[in-house]
Amino acid sequence: MAVDIRVNSSDSIGYHSPVVTDNCLGKDSRRRSSWLVINEALIFDVARLIEEQLIYAMESVMIMSKGVVYVATGEQFVKEAELAVDSLSNEMPDLPTTIVTGQTTSPSGFDNVLRLAEPSYSFKDKILGLQMSPYEKCVFLDTDTYVAKPFPELFELLNQFDIAVTHNQNRDIHTSNLGVPKSFPEYSTGVIAFDKSETSNLFESWLKLYENKHNGDQPAFRKCLYENDIQVTTLPREYNYSVRIPAHLVKTVTIFHGRLLDIDSPGAPLYYDIPDSVSRINGEEGHRLLTTGGYFRSTDPPITHRICDSINNRGLVGSISRVFEKYTPPYN
Repeated sequence: MAVDIRVNSSDSIGYHSPVVTDNCLGKDSRRRSSWLVINEALIFDVARLIEEQLIYAMESVMIMSKGVVYVATGEQFVKEAELAVDSLSNEMPDLPTTIVTGQTTSPSGFDNVLRLAEPSYSFKDKILGLQMSPYEKCVFLDTDTYVAKPFPELFELLNQFDIAVTHNQNRDIHTSNLGVPKSFPEYSTGVIAFDKSETSNLFESWLKLYENKHNGDQPAFRKCLYENDIQVTTLPREYNYSVRIPAHLVKTVTIFHGRLLDIDSPGAPLYYDIPDSVSRINGEEGHRLLTTGGYFRSTDPPITHRICDSINNRGLVGSISRVFEKYTPPYN
């Protein structure tokens, strides 16, 4: 006996329901056909549920592929980290965040909380926290950082490099003598963009060297960077600007580095009001020489000086032509 089967191809999830005509079926076949019709809705529901779970799983994997990690062991540092992550969330609300802490209570503002079983309340906790990162492409931020602009370009860098950091302008020349040439810079570990897989050996050697009584985490980090086969790139100062150290800036600052709370710690104390420094420093662009706290003078020459200089070098007609060349859009 022939069976007439029509395929409904309108379903987006790829399930096709067969439609069987009753006039070509016997009694038992019609009973089986009725069962199929009754359970068709259930089949669709199960298929859609499976599809939704697969999509959710894929999105979860994508989310965990990048994010930001903070490390805070100690109640004061946890409170400061909460202020720091608030600034990040204001600029990049969809970026996953994790805090590694030794506290039993869960800090607010973070998507994920990881526990250090035996925190040492030293820079060792920072290194362990980096190793515990749940993200393949990760940006680590100290608790005393303030994010003023989004930084998706830091993750983009990790497509070409293993790790990205800024120079440490306040390097300790006495503790940096670890058999590394003076020409190799010391880097700040307050802001680190890194590929977790590619930096696992680096972080392991950094931990071992720091535990061998080398003073400071950054001198040990410098030695390990020099001795490990790793692709490192240097970030501009605007991605880790320390408000307590004089600096030269050109663009607006993305990440400010300065105490958000008055904390008694081996690190820097509270010097300046960071939000105040943000508004002052990012109030304009161009070459700026900044003293501590963001009080600056622009290094760009005044307009009158530039006009006189142009006339002396190009003449009046040449200077006018130069202005038209620079500010008149080209014709196609």
